Amino acid sequence: MNTFEKYWWQDTPNASRLCKEIVQALFCGRQVIFHHPQHLPWQNTFCKNIEKLILEQESERTLKIVAAESIPDTLAGLGDYLLKNFCKPDLRTRFRSAMGYADFLANHTNGNTLSTTYLLIENASAKQVETWIPFLEEYHEKLGQNNGCTFLLTTSADTNLHAKGIECIDYEEEITDYDCLIFYLILAGECKDCPPALRQYLGELTGTIAKKDVELGAACVKQGNSFLKNPLEILQYLSNDGRCSFPEEETTIRSAIWMTQVKMLFPIIENFRQRFLERYQERIQKQLPHNNSFGEPVTDYHDVELGLIWHFFCDHDLQVSDKDYNDFRIYRDARNNLAHIEPLNLKDVLQVIQTTCKNHPSV
Repeated sequence: MNTFEKYWWQDTPNASRLCKEIVQALFCGRQVIFHHPQHLPWQNTFCKNIEKLILEQESERTLKIVAAESIPDTLAGLGDYLLKNFCKPDLRTRFRSAMGYADFLANHTNGNTLSTTYLLIENASAKQVETWIPFLEEYHEKLGQNNGCTFLLTTSADTNLHAKGIECIDYEEEITDYDCLIFYLILAGECKDCPPALRQYLGELTGTIAKKDVELGAACVKQGNSFLKNPLEILQYLSNDGRCSFPEEETTIRSAIWMTQVKMLFPIIENFRQRFLERYQERIQKQLPHNNSFGEPVTDYHDVELGLIWHFFCDHDLQVSDKDYNDFRIYRDARNNLAHIEPLNLKDVLQVIQTTCKNHPSV
């Protein structure tokens, strides 16, 4: 299990909780249908984590994992599979179709290993789920107080089930965009191929582009500074390498970069504006009242925007220290570009962040 997979299924709060919720339902004897996206992130690791959680608390039962494609999608398919793979030959010979698989297996607990098995069936189709539900429902009912097999079906097929004894758990309902962002930020925080000052930006940009596709996001974070310099090129590389199928449209990526920069940099720029106004409040207040760019009168220094401060520099000879003037230009240029929906290049993003960190190390 690599670090990315471990962080996702074991350390990201809701992904970890999802696995525990599934296992707890199995421990309570409920049959579980787990609905997930078309591509479940690191599916093998998900299954291993389910197995790990079971082994930590269960000494009598074991988890068996099978591919749904190995089981017929017929009405009798699942029952016949259980009979052939979990029952001894002498028990199999006693079965007659008129008995019904669910009834027979639930009432013949000797001579089979069903009572010591959690059966994880991977990637069931819509037809398989629909066809097997009556069996699962009847099997659960016929077991009563007997111990039998407990099933976990994973599927990306749309299901709308309300069956007795069956619990439906949905990945999309459990996992939020915030979970994914936390995951990307954790990975970015440890990325050696990205300057420390840009690691939060790496995580934020990955979240905007990859959203809930955490395998794609992890691959982007792994590219570090190369991804920040040219996200489109890296996405094309990952797509050609078979690791994603992202629609590599320049306008889409450009918009994602801009949205990330607005989210990260606008609060930084606003904090600078407020600090600047407080530092030079007397000099700025003397310039007021003055109309802003909308022709509205500004009478309180707290309301002065960067554009009006710039006007005071150019036309009213506002005096500040050289350092504050240079910092002001960095923040103003960044703000102007973003306000005109123009993403900053990576050098300018780094300059804004480094200027902030230099002036306020705790930020």
